Amino acid sequence: MSKPEVKQVYNGAVSAKWEVSIPFTSEGEAGKLRAALAVVQKYQEQAAKVAKVRVGDNGNCDWAMYGFAVKNDKVLVEVKAGACG
Repeated sequence: MSKPEVKQVYNGAVSAKWEVSIPFTSEGEAGKLRAALAVVQKYQEQAAKVAKVRVGDNGNCDWAMYGFAVKNDKVLVEVKAGACG
């Protein structure tokens, strides 16, 4: 089995960015992960819309981060947004 690989893409004064490559452990996991991420994306988009968070040139912030918690009857989405400068 292959080991995870990490590559530092950026290392600045106040932030850093890494790219981590983790091999799948079994066949079919790629499809399952794509399906799961599609569900996450749906709830992320809905949370951004309700919180009125729009990232980009025509938006109201430069970045947004999302955290998720799954309860028995709902998903809780934490939305953090801000500006770069």
